[in-house]
Amino acid sequence: MATATSYDKWDDPGMAFTEEEIKGYSPQVFASGRIDELVHLYQMVNLVQSGAVRINKPVFWNKAGRKLLDKASWYAQALEVPGIDREAVEVLPEPDSVEGKELMVAARELARMEPDEWLESYWQECSSMMFRVVTLGRRCSTNPALSGWGKRDRSYSNKLANAVNNELLLVGKLKEILETNTK
Repeated sequence: MATATSYDKWDDPGMAFTEEEIKGYSPQVFASGRIDELVHLYQMVNLVQSGAVRINKPVFWNKAGRKLLDKASWYAQALEVPGIDREAVEVLPEPDSVEGKELMVAARELARMEPDEWLESYWQECSSMMFRVVTLGRRCSTNPALSGWGKRDRSYSNKLANAVNNELLLVGKLKEILETNTK
């Protein structure tokens, strides 16, 4: 678990946020958006696994997809936001629909990436997200008159930082999976 002392390495005093960003920031809303992103990524992997798009190292991608879905569930549980229906997530949009076409394009882009290349970009994404979450959370906590935050909001902010930290740890686990699948 990430703690307030370990957050110091993630706090970026140089990040500037507008008053509107501070007023409008909600860890639960952020978590809901992140859940949607992880589910979308899982669906891309699922589309690739269905054979519609060819990809290198299918065992890695299958395991990675499942772990991403587990992280989405963790966000939902930790931040007390609506969870995901694992059966509904398995159903892909119709290929001819706008959503289906967008998903296919995204899956093809994913298929062009090597797993280690994707892991690096995923780590970069999680790192920048951690800087934003921790720094914005601290700004909101230290300025409750502007943010309207109370004790519960600070608790959610810490839970969100822990969830992002768990995503960062996931990158290491996925690297181990990749290495064991290539030997």
